[in-house]
Amino acid sequence: MLSIEELPINKWTNDYKNDFLDVNLAVKGGHVEDFFDDGDEHRIKLEVHLEAGALEAIKGGKGGIASWFNLEADLNLTNMVL
Repeated sequence: MLSIEELPINKWTNDYKNDFLDVNLAVKGGHVEDFFDDGDEHRIKLEVHLEAGALEAIKGGKGGIASWFNLEADLNLTNMVL
């Protein structure tokens, strides 16, 4: 089991569940067996249950866990005024 308690900026919990977790749950070989949303309006807590051996395979892959679970995002700073 993997617990996700932070998401990238501008990534909403429902969007992440629908666009990433549901898709990997439906795809054979997507490594996700099931997930539960145990968060509330003030905190994020997603518990992701993976196939046996999947976490080790993901860790050894390119970019590691954060990359595979889309937990990294670029931050656009072009419109910042200092």
